[in-house]
Amino acid sequence: MAFYILTPTQSLFILILLLASWGVADALDILKGVMPGKVSRLHEKYEGKCLECHTLVQKQFFDKCLACHKEVKGDVEKKGGFHGKIDATQCESCHREHQGRENTLIVFNQERFDHKQTDFALAGKHQEVKCTECHLKPKYRETPQDCYSCHVKDDKHKGILGKQCQRCHHANSWAQISFDHSKTRFPLEGKHQEVKCEACHKSDDFKSTPMTCMGCHRKDDKHKGILGPQCEQCHTATRWREILFDHDKTQFKLVGKHKQVDCLKCHTTPNLKSTPKDCYGCHKKDDKHKGKLGQECSRCHSETDWKKINFDHLTTKYPLIGKHVTVQCMKCHAREQWRTPSKCLSCHRKDDKHKGRLGELCENCHTEKSWKDVLKFDHQKTSFPLLGKHEQVRCGECHKTQLFKDTPSGCYDCHEKDDYHKGEFGGKCGAPCHTETGWKRHTFDHAKETGYPLQGK
Repeated sequence: MAFYILTPTQSLFILILLLASWGVADALDILKGVMPGKVSRLHEKYEGKCLECHTLVQKQFFDKCLACHKEVKGDVEKKGGFHGKIDATQCESCHREHQGRENTLIVFNQERFDHKQTDFALAGKHQEVKCTECHLKPKYRETPQDCYSCHVKDDKHKGILGKQCQRCHHANSWAQISFDHSKTRFPLEGKHQEVKCEACHKSDDFKSTPMTCMGCHRKDDKHKGILGPQCEQCHTATRWREILFDHDKTQFKLVGKHKQVDCLKCHTTPNLKSTPKDCYGCHKKDDKHKGKLGQECSRCHSETDWKKINFDHLTTKYPLIGKHVTVQCMKCHAREQWRTPSKCLSCHRKDDKHKGRLGELCENCHTEKSWKDVLKFDHQKTSFPLLGKHEQVRCGECHKTQLFKDTPSGCYDCHEKDDYHKGEFGGKCGAPCHTETGWKRHTFDHAKETGYPLQGK
């Protein structure tokens, strides 16, 4: 027995005639027997309920379809998704119904499908991926479009940098980074350009990443926080050892040996301004004088070398000459006494071989060259010039006291013990008999002195 399948138009025409004759209910019952074919399994529950999908006056089913398919309706209204980018008013042109229970409503050619008609145009490596690698469910619109949903297994950062992969990567290659750090508040310079992202960004909250040096480099601080957290005052991003701090712009310019000193030697606290600027503040332990010469080291020493003395004693009231040049400062300057007495005996009383008998004016006889050096005292300018043997006599043999002017000048005053005449001639040793040349040499003229010249035997 042959069946005649009516077209939708023919069915609609018959439905109108039946409605006019018997009413809606009877007409629909009759129409079930004249349907163009069974609906698909997806619409099976609507079979026989023609007005769920059809209208009596419109040929198109667009509004009826969107009444059920609200997701598609949203795409159409927003002009998004696949249906929003094409002319979706003729649903039946793609989705054919009344073709039987096993009919597939979605006619889809994967090879010819243009992904640009969707909200996710394929670019780069995505163009090489098979559809089924991303579309794991039959309902393609439910396929996630964010990177992380598909690439969580490829995340080398283990989620630390968040799920917005597109911030740094693009579809061409994972290794090709598109994020431009120079457009942020923290441009990457020097060694920072070689650091892995997750080394600084410990979480996906990028804004909370510290931008201070110590925020990342506290463990690298060789100063142990003593110099404070402002690393950039001295260091650059190029390398730790490249120092940019210019000490010459401070109140304490580094010169000489100070240029070679490690920062921590002087700066022992983070408060750099509290670092002492005086020598003794740092070099107390180096003071060989044990504080005896005071704390103004700069009076004598320079930054070049401790052993190099720059104090010029020649500019003082007591210029150093002779042996005094080699004497250690503290030998004379004890207990920070700079106005040290300048008299010879103030320092040399213990050296006085005369035991004070010649007074305190050592300089009248001695010089700074040596104690034993030729005396500078000129006896020839006194009322008792030294002649002959007298020039060889030590001062103390004649000058028994420090009162030089009271020293007797008569021969017998000193040579009474040497008088072989036992005072017979009244103690007159000198002219006309003896001279300073020697006792045995005499100049006595018997004829002249006595009027009795000695002749013959």
